[in-house]
Amino acid sequence: MDEQGSINDFAPEAEYGTVFAVTGEAIEQCHRNRHEIFLASSPAFDAEDCEIHTGSNLHAFYRGVR
Repeated sequence: MDEQGSINDFAPEAEYGTVFAVTGEAIEQCHRNRHEIFLASSPAFDAEDCEIHTGSNLHAFYRGVR
């Protein structure tokens, strides 16, 4: 990150119970690459037991997590 910026997904108007705040280059790198671990797209097709997303990947996702 340039200019000593930080990544923050907090919405100030939302109420949180417990918050775990972590810092450091390793977690920032994980956040930048989160699309490789967590499925962020909406399904093109949605059945009762299966969702199909467009695009290609070498990995399978279960409940949105690789």
